[in-house]
Amino acid sequence: MSALSPDGHHIAYTDSKGMHIKLVGSDGSQLVQRPEALRDGRVDWDLQSYAWFPDGKKFVATSHPPTDRANWAPLTSSLSKIWVIPAAGGVPRKLRDAAIAWSVSPDGSMIAFGTNSGRLGERELWIMGPDGEQARRIVQVDEDGAVCCLYFFQDGKRVSYVMTDDSGDRFVTRDLNGGPVATVMDRSVMMTHDDLVWLPDGRLIYSGCSPGSSCAYWIARFDIRSGRQTEEARRLTNVVGGQVYSGSATPNGRLVAFIRSSLSGTAYVADMEADATRIGSAVHFTLDESDEGISDWTPDSRTAIILSNRGNYSAVYRQTLGTDFAEPIIARNEKGSFGGAVLSPDANWLILLVWPSPGPAGANLPQPQVWRTPIGGGAMQQLFSLLPGGTIACARAPATLCVTAEPTADRKQIVVSPFDPATGVRGSELLRFDRYRDEAVGPLAFALSPDGQWVSTSAAPAGPLRILSLHGHPARLLSVKGLNVKEEIAWTPDGRGLIVTTYRDDAAVLLHVDLQGNVHELFKCESTESCGGRPSPDGKHLGIYQSRRSANIWMLENF
Repeated sequence: MSALSPDGHHIAYTDSKGMHIKLVGSDGSQLVQRPEALRDGRVDWDLQSYAWFPDGKKFVATSHPPTDRANWAPLTSSLSKIWVIPAAGGVPRKLRDAAIAWSVSPDGSMIAFGTNSGRLGERELWIMGPDGEQARRIVQVDEDGAVCCLYFFQDGKRVSYVMTDDSGDRFVTRDLNGGPVATVMDRSVMMTHDDLVWLPDGRLIYSGCSPGSSCAYWIARFDIRSGRQTEEARRLTNVVGGQVYSGSATPNGRLVAFIRSSLSGTAYVADMEADATRIGSAVHFTLDESDEGISDWTPDSRTAIILSNRGNYSAVYRQTLGTDFAEPIIARNEKGSFGGAVLSPDANWLILLVWPSPGPAGANLPQPQVWRTPIGGGAMQQLFSLLPGGTIACARAPATLCVTAEPTADRKQIVVSPFDPATGVRGSELLRFDRYRDEAVGPLAFALSPDGQWVSTSAAPAGPLRILSLHGHPARLLSVKGLNVKEEIAWTPDGRGLIVTTYRDDAAVLLHVDLQGNVHELFKCESTESCGGRPSPDGKHLGIYQSRRSANIWMLENF
Protein backbone atom coordinates (compact mmCIF):
# COMPACT_ATOMS: atom_id res chain seq x y z
CA MET A 1 0.00 0.00 0.00
CA SER A 2 1.19 3.55 -0.68
CA ALA A 3 0.04 7.17 -0.41
CA LEU A 4 1.55 10.27 -2.05
CA SER A 5 1.95 13.43 0.06
CA PRO A 6 -0.05 16.55 -0.95
CA ASP A 7 3.02 18.31 -2.38
CA GLY A 8 4.18 15.17 -4.17
CA HIS A 9 7.57 15.23 -2.42
CA HIS A 10 7.11 12.17 -0.17
CA ILE A 11 5.45 8.82 -0.42
CA ALA A 12 4.51 6.54 2.46
CA TYR A 13 4.39 2.83 1.73
CA THR A 14 4.28 -0.55 3.43
CA ASP A 15 6.21 -3.75 2.86
CA SER A 16 7.12 -6.87 4.82
CA LYS A 17 9.51 -4.84 7.01
CA GLY A 18 6.96 -2.24 8.09
CA MET A 19 5.97 1.31 7.18
CA HIS A 20 8.37 3.56 5.24
CA ILE A 21 8.52 7.22 4.23
CA LYS A 22 10.51 8.03 1.12
CA LEU A 23 11.58 11.32 -0.42
CA VAL A 24 10.57 11.04 -4.07
CA GLY A 25 13.67 10.81 -6.25
CA SER A 26 15.96 9.67 -3.44
CA ASP A 27 17.48 6.23 -3.01
CA GLY A 28 16.78 5.61 0.67
CA SER A 29 13.71 5.59 2.88
CA GLN A 30 12.95 6.08 6.55
CA LEU A 31 11.43 3.20 8.51
CA VAL A 32 8.60 4.35 10.76
CA GLN A 33 9.17 3.59 14.43
CA ARG A 34 6.95 0.98 15.97
CA PRO A 35 4.94 2.23 18.95
CA GLU A 36 5.74 0.64 22.28
CA ALA A 37 2.31 -1.02 22.33
CA LEU A 38 3.17 -2.87 19.09
CA ARG A 39 6.70 -4.02 19.90
CA ASP A 40 5.69 -7.55 20.90
CA GLY A 41 4.93 -9.76 17.92
CA ARG A 42 4.43 -8.99 14.23
CA VAL A 43 2.25 -6.15 13.01
CA ASP A 44 0.94 -5.31 9.56
CA TRP A 45 0.18 -1.75 8.46
CA ASP A 46 -2.66 -0.64 6.21
CA LEU A 47 -2.43 2.68 4.35
CA GLN A 48 -5.13 4.30 2.21
CA SER A 49 -4.84 6.70 -0.74
CA TYR A 50 -6.06 9.81 1.10
CA ALA A 51 -4.07 9.29 4.29
CA TRP A 52 -2.06 12.55 4.43
CA PHE A 53 -3.01 15.75 6.24
CA PRO A 54 -2.95 18.80 3.94
CA ASP A 55 0.24 20.26 5.47
CA GLY A 56 2.16 17.09 4.53
CA LYS A 57 3.59 16.77 8.05
CA LYS A 58 1.69 13.63 9.10
CA PHE A 59 -0.66 10.92 7.89
CA VAL A 60 -2.99 8.28 9.32
CA ALA A 61 -2.52 4.52 9.09
CA THR A 62 -4.05 1.38 10.55
CA SER A 63 -2.20 -1.38 12.39
CA HIS A 64 -3.57 -4.90 12.63
CA PRO A 65 -2.33 -8.38 13.54
CA PRO A 66 -0.96 -10.34 10.58
CA THR A 67 -3.49 -13.07 11.33
CA ASP A 68 -6.13 -10.77 9.82
CA ARG A 69 -4.67 -11.52 6.39
CA ALA A 70 -2.61 -14.65 6.89
CA ASN A 71 -5.80 -16.67 6.38
CA TRP A 72 -6.78 -14.69 3.29
CA ALA A 73 -9.67 -13.08 5.13
CA PRO A 74 -10.60 -9.42 4.65
CA LEU A 75 -9.10 -6.87 7.00
CA THR A 76 -11.53 -6.17 9.85
CA SER A 77 -11.58 -3.45 12.46
CA SER A 78 -12.06 -5.63 15.54
CA LEU A 79 -8.31 -5.89 16.29
CA SER A 80 -7.14 -2.82 14.36
CA LYS A 81 -5.89 0.54 15.65
CA ILE A 82 -5.65 3.96 13.99
CA TRP A 83 -2.40 5.94 14.36
CA VAL A 84 -1.13 9.38 13.35
CA ILE A 85 2.40 9.08 11.95
CA PRO A 86 4.77 12.08 11.76
CA ALA A 87 6.49 12.41 8.39
CA ALA A 88 9.71 13.81 9.89
CA GLY A 89 10.21 10.86 12.23
CA GLY A 90 9.05 10.14 15.71
CA VAL A 91 6.76 7.69 17.41
CA PRO A 92 3.24 7.21 15.99
CA ARG A 93 0.37 8.40 18.19
CA LYS A 94 -2.68 6.18 18.66
CA LEU A 95 -6.04 7.77 17.90
CA ARG A 96 -8.57 4.96 18.18
CA ASP A 97 -9.01 1.22 18.78
CA ALA A 98 -11.20 -1.16 16.76
CA ALA A 99 -11.28 1.02 13.66
CA ILE A 100 -9.81 1.34 10.13
CA ALA A 101 -8.67 4.74 8.86
CA TRP A 102 -10.03 5.63 5.40
CA SER A 103 -9.14 9.26 4.67
CA VAL A 104 -8.38 12.80 5.89
CA SER A 105 -10.57 15.69 4.72
CA PRO A 106 -8.99 18.33 2.41
CA ASP A 107 -8.80 20.91 5.23
CA GLY A 108 -7.48 18.40 7.78
CA SER A 109 -10.39 18.90 10.16
CA MET A 110 -11.88 15.38 9.82
CA ILE A 111 -10.70 11.78 9.67
CA ALA A 112 -13.00 9.15 8.22
CA PHE A 113 -12.90 5.61 9.60
CA GLY A 114 -14.80 2.34 9.56
CA THR A 115 -15.83 0.22 12.52
CA ASN A 116 -18.26 -2.48 13.74
CA SER A 117 -17.12 -5.53 11.78
CA GLY A 118 -19.80 -7.65 10.18
CA ARG A 119 -19.94 -10.67 7.91
CA LEU A 120 -18.78 -8.74 4.83
CA GLY A 121 -16.70 -5.98 6.43
CA GLU A 122 -17.27 -2.80 8.41
CA ARG A 123 -20.92 -1.88 8.89
CA GLU A 124 -20.39 1.73 9.94
CA LEU A 125 -18.60 4.83 8.64
CA TRP A 126 -17.66 7.54 11.15
CA ILE A 127 -15.81 10.85 11.16
CA MET A 128 -13.77 12.38 13.97
CA GLY A 129 -11.55 15.38 14.58
CA PRO A 130 -7.78 15.27 13.90
CA ASP A 131 -7.11 14.30 17.52
CA GLY A 132 -9.92 11.75 17.71
CA GLU A 133 -12.45 14.16 19.19
CA GLN A 134 -16.16 14.60 18.36
CA ALA A 135 -16.57 11.23 16.67
CA ARG A 136 -19.94 10.68 15.02
CA ARG A 137 -21.46 8.02 12.80
CA ILE A 138 -22.59 9.07 9.32
CA VAL A 139 -23.44 5.75 7.59
CA GLN A 140 -24.71 2.44 8.95
CA VAL A 141 -25.86 -0.72 7.12
CA ASP A 142 -27.46 -3.94 8.35
CA GLU A 143 -25.85 -7.31 9.05
CA ASP A 144 -25.96 -8.35 5.39
CA GLY A 145 -23.99 -5.34 4.16
CA ALA A 146 -20.75 -3.41 4.55
CA VAL A 147 -19.39 0.05 3.76
CA CYS A 148 -15.84 1.23 3.22
CA CYS A 149 -13.38 3.63 1.72
CA LEU A 150 -14.94 7.01 2.51
CA TYR A 151 -13.43 9.95 0.58
CA PHE A 152 -14.05 13.69 1.10
CA PHE A 153 -14.51 15.84 -2.00
CA GLN A 154 -12.67 19.14 -2.13
CA ASP A 155 -15.47 21.20 -0.56
CA GLY A 156 -15.52 18.84 2.42
CA LYS A 157 -19.33 18.69 2.20
CA ARG A 158 -19.77 15.67 -0.04
CA VAL A 159 -18.29 12.18 0.24
CA SER A 160 -18.01 8.95 -1.74
CA TYR A 161 -17.83 5.41 -0.42
CA VAL A 162 -18.38 1.77 -1.43
CA MET A 163 -21.45 -0.21 -0.36
CA THR A 164 -21.28 -4.02 -0.36
CA ASP A 165 -23.76 -6.87 -0.07
CA ASP A 166 -23.87 -10.46 -1.29
CA SER A 167 -24.58 -9.28 -4.84
CA GLY A 168 -21.41 -7.16 -5.04
CA ASP A 169 -20.14 -3.60 -4.62
CA ARG A 170 -21.69 -0.23 -5.46
CA PHE A 171 -19.73 3.05 -5.62
CA VAL A 172 -21.81 6.00 -4.43
CA THR A 173 -21.70 9.66 -3.38
CA ARG A 174 -23.86 11.70 -0.99
CA ASP A 175 -23.75 14.83 1.13
CA LEU A 176 -21.81 14.41 4.36
CA ASN A 177 -24.86 15.24 6.45
CA GLY A 178 -27.28 12.95 4.63
CA GLY A 179 -29.63 13.16 1.70
CA PRO A 180 -30.07 11.06 -1.45
CA VAL A 181 -27.37 8.65 -2.57
CA ALA A 182 -26.09 8.87 -6.16
CA THR A 183 -24.59 5.78 -7.80
CA VAL A 184 -21.36 6.37 -9.72
CA MET A 185 -20.69 2.70 -10.54
CA ASP A 186 -23.20 -0.09 -10.04
CA ARG A 187 -22.46 -3.70 -9.15
CA SER A 188 -21.97 -4.87 -12.73
CA VAL A 189 -19.38 -2.15 -13.44
CA MET A 190 -17.56 -2.64 -10.13
CA MET A 191 -16.85 -6.26 -11.08
CA THR A 192 -14.21 -5.02 -13.51
CA HIS A 193 -13.24 -1.66 -11.93
CA ASP A 194 -11.00 -1.23 -8.91
CA ASP A 195 -8.57 1.12 -7.16
CA LEU A 196 -10.73 4.25 -7.42
CA VAL A 197 -8.90 7.58 -7.06
CA TRP A 198 -10.73 10.91 -7.31
CA LEU A 199 -9.04 13.93 -8.89
CA PRO A 200 -10.31 17.54 -8.81
CA ASP A 201 -13.36 18.57 -10.89
CA GLY A 202 -14.93 15.11 -10.83
CA ARG A 203 -12.26 13.16 -12.66
CA LEU A 204 -11.85 9.56 -11.50
CA ILE A 205 -8.94 7.22 -12.13
CA TYR A 206 -9.64 3.51 -11.85
CA SER A 207 -7.92 0.26 -12.76
CA GLY A 208 -9.15 -2.65 -14.81
CA CYS A 209 -7.35 -6.00 -15.07
CA SER A 210 -7.88 -9.21 -17.00
CA PRO A 211 -6.80 -12.50 -15.37
CA GLY A 212 -3.45 -13.54 -16.79
CA SER A 213 -3.48 -10.57 -19.16
CA SER A 214 -2.94 -6.84 -18.73
CA CYS A 215 -3.85 -4.11 -16.29
CA ALA A 216 -4.56 -0.50 -17.13
CA TYR A 217 -5.51 2.75 -15.43
CA TRP A 218 -8.38 4.66 -17.00
CA ILE A 219 -9.67 8.18 -16.39
CA ALA A 220 -13.22 9.48 -16.77
CA ARG A 221 -15.20 12.48 -15.54
CA PHE A 222 -18.39 12.25 -13.48
CA ASP A 223 -21.00 14.59 -12.08
CA ILE A 224 -20.41 13.89 -8.40
CA ARG A 225 -23.99 14.83 -7.44
CA SER A 226 -25.89 12.75 -9.97
CA GLY A 227 -23.22 10.07 -10.45
CA ARG A 228 -23.60 10.43 -14.23
CA GLN A 229 -20.49 9.99 -16.37
CA THR A 230 -19.91 13.20 -18.35
CA GLU A 231 -16.82 12.32 -20.40
CA GLU A 232 -15.81 9.10 -22.12
CA ALA A 233 -13.11 7.10 -20.35
CA ARG A 234 -9.61 7.05 -21.82
CA ARG A 235 -6.69 4.77 -21.08
CA LEU A 236 -3.75 6.19 -19.12
CA THR A 237 -1.45 3.17 -18.77
CA ASN A 238 -1.06 -0.42 -19.85
CA VAL A 239 0.83 -3.07 -17.90
CA VAL A 240 1.25 -6.50 -19.47
CA GLY A 241 1.77 -9.42 -17.13
CA GLY A 242 1.36 -7.39 -13.95
CA GLN A 243 -1.05 -5.57 -11.68
CA VAL A 244 -1.54 -1.93 -10.75
CA TYR A 245 -3.03 -0.89 -7.43
CA SER A 246 -2.82 1.48 -4.46
CA GLY A 247 -3.14 4.62 -6.54
CA SER A 248 -2.98 8.02 -4.84
CA ALA A 249 -2.90 11.60 -6.12
CA THR A 250 -1.87 15.10 -5.11
CA PRO A 251 -4.82 17.43 -4.37
CA ASN A 252 -4.22 19.37 -7.58
CA GLY A 253 -4.51 16.19 -9.61
CA ARG A 254 -1.19 16.66 -11.41
CA LEU A 255 0.67 13.68 -9.95
CA VAL A 256 -0.52 10.13 -9.40
CA ALA A 257 1.54 7.41 -7.72
CA PHE A 258 0.72 3.71 -7.92
CA ILE A 259 2.24 0.31 -7.26
CA ARG A 260 3.07 -1.92 -10.19
CA SER A 261 3.54 -5.54 -9.20
CA SER A 262 4.35 -8.69 -11.14
CA LEU A 263 4.19 -12.33 -10.18
CA SER A 264 6.47 -14.94 -11.67
CA GLY A 265 6.49 -18.63 -10.93
CA THR A 266 8.63 -21.54 -11.90
CA ALA A 267 8.77 -25.31 -11.44
CA TYR A 268 11.25 -27.58 -9.70
CA VAL A 269 11.45 -31.37 -9.46
CA ALA A 270 12.78 -33.32 -6.49
CA ASP A 271 13.24 -37.06 -6.00
CA MET A 272 10.82 -38.41 -3.41
CA GLU A 273 11.31 -41.36 -1.09
CA ALA A 274 8.91 -44.29 -1.24
CA ASP A 275 6.93 -43.25 1.84
CA ALA A 276 6.76 -39.61 0.61
CA THR A 277 8.09 -38.31 3.94
CA ARG A 278 11.36 -36.95 2.51
CA ILE A 279 12.56 -35.48 -0.77
CA GLY A 280 15.99 -34.84 -2.26
CA SER A 281 17.30 -31.53 -3.55
CA ALA A 282 14.88 -29.59 -5.73
CA VAL A 283 16.24 -28.99 -9.25
CA HIS A 284 15.04 -26.15 -11.46
CA PHE A 285 12.89 -27.74 -14.17
CA THR A 286 11.34 -24.96 -16.26
CA LEU A 287 13.67 -22.23 -17.47
CA ASP A 288 11.21 -19.53 -18.54
CA GLU A 289 10.80 -16.44 -16.33
CA SER A 290 7.03 -16.20 -16.84
CA ASP A 291 4.55 -18.04 -14.62
CA GLU A 292 4.95 -21.80 -15.12
CA GLY A 293 4.10 -24.78 -12.96
CA ILE A 294 3.64 -28.56 -13.12
CA SER A 295 -0.08 -29.31 -13.11
CA ASP A 296 0.00 -33.09 -13.74
CA TRP A 297 2.13 -35.99 -14.99
CA THR A 298 1.80 -38.56 -17.74
CA PRO A 299 1.03 -42.12 -16.47
CA ASP A 300 4.64 -43.27 -16.97
CA SER A 301 5.85 -40.48 -14.63
CA ARG A 302 8.48 -39.43 -17.18
CA THR A 303 6.79 -36.28 -18.51
CA ALA A 304 5.30 -33.30 -16.69
CA ILE A 305 2.32 -31.27 -17.91
CA ILE A 306 3.21 -27.58 -17.55
CA LEU A 307 0.81 -24.64 -17.40
CA SER A 308 2.21 -21.31 -18.54
CA ASN A 309 0.48 -17.95 -18.08
CA ARG A 310 2.54 -15.41 -20.01
CA GLY A 311 0.84 -12.08 -19.42
CA ASN A 312 -1.43 -11.75 -22.43
CA TYR A 313 -1.91 -15.44 -23.24
CA SER A 314 -1.72 -18.92 -21.72
CA ALA A 315 -0.15 -22.15 -22.95
CA VAL A 316 0.24 -25.83 -22.01
CA TYR A 317 3.43 -27.80 -22.58
CA ARG A 318 4.86 -31.20 -21.76
CA GLN A 319 8.46 -31.64 -20.79
CA THR A 320 10.29 -34.91 -20.18
CA LEU A 321 12.54 -35.34 -17.16
CA GLY A 322 16.20 -34.80 -17.95
CA THR A 323 15.47 -32.45 -20.86
CA ASP A 324 15.00 -28.69 -21.24
CA PHE A 325 12.74 -28.95 -24.30
CA ALA A 326 9.06 -28.13 -23.74
CA GLU A 327 6.71 -29.46 -26.44
CA PRO A 328 3.50 -27.43 -26.86
CA ILE A 329 0.12 -29.08 -26.35
CA ILE A 330 -1.66 -25.72 -26.59
CA ALA A 331 0.80 -23.19 -27.98
CA ARG A 332 -1.35 -20.11 -27.41
CA ASN A 333 -4.68 -19.60 -25.67
CA GLU A 334 -6.29 -16.17 -25.43
CA LYS A 335 -9.64 -17.30 -24.01
CA GLY A 336 -8.43 -16.61 -20.47
CA SER A 337 -5.90 -17.85 -17.95
CA PHE A 338 -5.48 -21.52 -17.06
CA GLY A 339 -6.37 -22.33 -13.47
CA GLY A 340 -5.54 -26.02 -13.69
CA ALA A 341 -5.03 -28.99 -16.00
CA VAL A 342 -5.49 -32.69 -15.23
CA LEU A 343 -5.24 -35.82 -17.36
CA SER A 344 -8.36 -37.93 -17.80
CA PRO A 345 -7.95 -41.40 -16.23
CA ASP A 346 -7.50 -42.98 -19.68
CA ALA A 347 -4.82 -40.32 -20.46
CA ASN A 348 -6.53 -39.43 -23.75
CA TRP A 349 -7.69 -35.97 -22.73
CA LEU A 350 -6.27 -33.01 -20.91
CA ILE A 351 -9.04 -31.35 -18.88
CA LEU A 352 -8.53 -27.62 -18.38
CA LEU A 353 -9.98 -25.12 -15.93
CA VAL A 354 -10.08 -21.75 -17.69
CA TRP A 355 -10.77 -18.36 -16.10
CA PRO A 356 -12.15 -16.26 -18.97
CA SER A 357 -11.11 -12.64 -19.26
CA PRO A 358 -13.81 -10.27 -17.93
CA GLY A 359 -16.15 -8.93 -20.55
CA PRO A 360 -17.14 -5.28 -20.93
CA ALA A 361 -18.66 -3.28 -18.12
CA GLY A 362 -22.09 -4.64 -17.25
CA ALA A 363 -21.19 -8.26 -17.97
CA ASN A 364 -21.90 -10.95 -15.39
CA LEU A 365 -19.13 -12.17 -13.14
CA PRO A 366 -16.97 -14.52 -15.26
CA GLN A 367 -17.45 -18.18 -14.41
CA PRO A 368 -14.68 -20.77 -14.62
CA GLN A 369 -15.03 -22.90 -17.71
CA VAL A 370 -14.07 -26.54 -18.22
CA TRP A 371 -12.42 -27.34 -21.57
CA ARG A 372 -10.64 -30.36 -22.99
CA THR A 373 -8.00 -30.99 -25.62
CA PRO A 374 -6.41 -34.22 -26.88
CA ILE A 375 -3.22 -35.02 -24.99
CA GLY A 376 -1.39 -35.11 -28.32
CA GLY A 377 -2.52 -31.57 -29.09
CA GLY A 378 -5.44 -30.21 -31.09
CA ALA A 379 -8.40 -27.91 -30.84
CA MET A 380 -9.85 -27.00 -27.45
CA GLN A 381 -13.49 -27.89 -26.84
CA GLN A 382 -15.59 -26.36 -24.08
CA LEU A 383 -17.47 -28.92 -21.95
CA PHE A 384 -19.38 -26.75 -19.44
CA SER A 385 -19.11 -23.84 -17.00
CA LEU A 386 -19.02 -23.84 -13.20
CA LEU A 387 -20.22 -21.41 -10.60
CA PRO A 388 -17.48 -19.04 -9.38
CA GLY A 389 -15.10 -21.00 -7.18
CA GLY A 390 -15.71 -24.36 -8.81
CA THR A 391 -12.84 -26.71 -9.58
CA ILE A 392 -12.13 -30.12 -11.17
CA ALA A 393 -10.18 -33.30 -10.35
CA CYS A 394 -9.62 -36.74 -11.91
CA ALA A 395 -8.59 -40.09 -10.45
CA ARG A 396 -5.88 -42.37 -11.86
CA ALA A 397 -6.41 -45.56 -13.88
CA PRO A 398 -7.74 -48.15 -13.27
CA ALA A 399 -10.24 -45.74 -11.65
CA THR A 400 -12.37 -43.83 -14.19
CA LEU A 401 -13.79 -40.96 -12.13
CA CYS A 402 -13.54 -37.23 -12.84
CA VAL A 403 -15.45 -34.78 -10.62
CA THR A 404 -16.37 -31.15 -10.18
CA ALA A 405 -16.45 -29.46 -6.78
CA GLU A 406 -18.81 -26.50 -6.99
CA PRO A 407 -20.37 -24.12 -4.46
CA THR A 408 -24.13 -24.10 -4.12
CA ALA A 409 -25.96 -20.96 -5.23
CA ASP A 410 -26.08 -19.70 -1.63
CA ARG A 411 -22.35 -20.57 -1.23
CA LYS A 412 -22.99 -22.45 2.01
CA GLN A 413 -21.97 -25.89 0.75
CA ILE A 414 -19.78 -27.62 -1.83
CA VAL A 415 -21.31 -30.25 -4.14
CA VAL A 416 -19.14 -32.96 -5.70
CA SER A 417 -20.47 -34.45 -8.95
CA PRO A 418 -19.01 -36.73 -11.66
CA PHE A 419 -18.50 -35.82 -15.30
CA ASP A 420 -17.44 -37.74 -18.39
CA PRO A 421 -14.28 -36.19 -19.92
CA ALA A 422 -15.07 -37.79 -23.30
CA THR A 423 -18.57 -36.31 -23.63
CA GLY A 424 -18.76 -33.55 -21.00
CA VAL A 425 -21.96 -35.10 -19.59
CA ARG A 426 -22.35 -34.32 -15.87
CA GLY A 427 -23.80 -36.84 -13.44
CA SER A 428 -25.76 -36.74 -10.19
CA GLU A 429 -24.41 -35.47 -6.89
CA LEU A 430 -21.96 -37.76 -5.10
CA LEU A 431 -21.22 -35.75 -1.98
CA ARG A 432 -22.15 -32.48 -0.30
CA PHE A 433 -20.23 -30.82 2.53
CA ASP A 434 -20.29 -27.52 4.38
CA ARG A 435 -18.18 -24.75 2.94
CA TYR A 436 -15.78 -22.74 5.09
CA ARG A 437 -17.79 -19.58 5.80
CA ASP A 438 -15.02 -17.03 5.11
CA GLU A 439 -13.89 -18.46 1.78
CA ALA A 440 -14.26 -16.06 -1.14
CA VAL A 441 -16.20 -18.38 -3.44
CA GLY A 442 -15.14 -22.04 -3.46
CA PRO A 443 -13.55 -24.89 -1.55
CA LEU A 444 -10.60 -23.89 0.59
CA ALA A 445 -8.64 -26.89 -0.68
CA PHE A 446 -9.84 -29.88 -2.68
CA ALA A 447 -8.33 -33.06 -4.14
CA LEU A 448 -9.63 -36.44 -5.33
CA SER A 449 -7.79 -39.57 -4.20
CA PRO A 450 -6.04 -41.60 -6.94
CA ASP A 451 -8.53 -44.47 -6.55
CA GLY A 452 -11.52 -42.11 -6.79
CA GLN A 453 -12.91 -43.20 -3.41
CA TRP A 454 -12.19 -40.15 -1.24
CA VAL A 455 -11.86 -36.37 -1.42
CA SER A 456 -9.73 -34.18 0.81
CA THR A 457 -10.55 -30.64 1.86
CA SER A 458 -10.19 -28.43 4.92
CA ALA A 459 -12.70 -27.23 7.46
CA ALA A 460 -10.89 -23.88 7.79
CA PRO A 461 -7.43 -22.42 7.12
CA ALA A 462 -6.28 -23.88 10.44
CA GLY A 463 -7.89 -27.23 9.67
CA PRO A 464 -8.74 -29.86 10.50
CA LEU A 465 -8.13 -31.52 7.15
CA ARG A 466 -11.15 -33.57 6.14
CA ILE A 467 -11.05 -36.94 4.36
CA LEU A 468 -14.57 -37.53 3.02
CA SER A 469 -15.87 -40.71 1.41
CA LEU A 470 -17.74 -40.72 -1.90
CA HIS A 471 -19.38 -44.02 -0.84
CA GLY A 472 -20.82 -43.21 2.57
CA HIS A 473 -17.91 -44.34 4.77
CA PRO A 474 -17.12 -42.36 7.95
CA ALA A 475 -15.12 -39.18 7.50
CA ARG A 476 -11.65 -38.68 8.97
CA LEU A 477 -10.43 -35.44 10.54
CA LEU A 478 -6.69 -34.72 10.64
CA SER A 479 -5.54 -32.01 13.02
CA VAL A 480 -2.19 -30.40 12.19
CA LYS A 481 -0.63 -27.97 14.65
CA GLY A 482 -0.01 -24.53 13.17
CA LEU A 483 -1.72 -25.37 9.86
CA ASN A 484 -2.62 -22.44 7.60
CA VAL A 485 -3.85 -23.73 4.24
CA LYS A 486 -5.15 -21.96 1.16
CA GLU A 487 -5.77 -24.06 -1.96
CA GLU A 488 -2.80 -26.33 -2.59
CA ILE A 489 -3.40 -29.96 -1.65
CA ALA A 490 -2.66 -33.26 -3.44
CA TRP A 491 -2.82 -36.99 -2.63
CA THR A 492 0.25 -39.18 -2.63
CA PRO A 493 0.02 -41.87 -5.35
CA ASP A 494 -0.49 -44.67 -2.82
CA GLY A 495 -3.51 -42.86 -1.32
CA ARG A 496 -1.98 -42.98 2.17
CA GLY A 497 -1.16 -39.33 2.62
CA LEU A 498 -1.47 -35.74 1.43
CA ILE A 499 0.94 -33.09 0.17
CA VAL A 500 -0.28 -29.88 1.79
CA THR A 501 1.01 -26.30 1.66
CA THR A 502 0.94 -24.36 4.92
CA TYR A 503 1.65 -20.62 5.01
CA ARG A 504 3.82 -19.21 7.76
CA ASP A 505 4.99 -15.67 8.48
CA ASP A 506 8.25 -16.02 6.56
CA ALA A 507 7.53 -18.64 3.88
CA ALA A 508 5.20 -21.30 2.56
CA VAL A 509 6.10 -24.89 3.48
CA LEU A 510 5.21 -28.21 1.82
CA LEU A 511 4.13 -30.89 4.28
CA HIS A 512 3.46 -34.60 4.03
CA VAL A 513 0.47 -35.51 6.22
CA ASP A 514 -0.42 -39.19 6.54
CA LEU A 515 -3.96 -40.37 7.27
CA GLN A 516 -3.18 -40.66 10.98
CA GLY A 517 -2.23 -36.98 11.13
CA ASN A 518 1.55 -37.46 11.32
CA VAL A 519 3.44 -34.59 9.68
CA HIS A 520 6.80 -34.36 7.89
CA GLU A 521 8.18 -31.12 6.47
CA LEU A 522 9.29 -31.62 2.85
CA PHE A 523 10.28 -28.26 1.41
CA LYS A 524 10.47 -24.62 2.46
CA CYS A 525 9.54 -22.26 -0.34
CA GLU A 526 11.26 -18.95 -0.98
CA SER A 527 8.35 -16.67 -0.05
CA THR A 528 4.79 -16.52 1.24
CA GLU A 529 3.43 -16.38 -2.29
CA SER A 530 1.81 -19.42 -3.91
CA CYS A 531 3.59 -22.76 -3.52
CA GLY A 532 2.43 -26.29 -4.18
CA GLY A 533 3.53 -29.88 -4.77
CA ARG A 534 2.39 -32.39 -7.37
CA PRO A 535 3.72 -35.99 -7.00
CA SER A 536 4.32 -38.18 -10.04
CA PRO A 537 2.10 -41.31 -10.41
CA ASP A 538 4.95 -43.66 -9.46
CA GLY A 539 5.68 -41.64 -6.30
CA LYS A 540 9.34 -41.13 -7.22
CA HIS A 541 9.22 -37.42 -8.05
CA LEU A 542 7.63 -34.29 -6.63
CA GLY A 543 6.89 -31.37 -8.92
CA ILE A 544 7.13 -28.11 -6.97
CA TYR A 545 5.71 -24.77 -8.04
CA GLN A 546 6.64 -21.57 -6.26
CA SER A 547 6.05 -17.95 -7.16
CA ARG A 548 7.71 -14.65 -6.33
CA ARG A 549 6.26 -11.16 -6.40
CA SER A 550 8.14 -7.96 -7.20
CA ALA A 551 6.62 -4.51 -6.71
CA ASN A 552 7.72 -0.96 -7.44
CA ILE A 553 6.12 2.45 -7.02
CA TRP A 554 5.61 4.44 -10.23
CA MET A 555 4.68 8.08 -10.83
CA LEU A 556 2.26 9.31 -13.48
CA GLU A 557 2.16 12.95 -14.65
CA ASN A 558 1.26 15.05 -17.69
CA PHE A 559 -1.89 13.09 -18.32
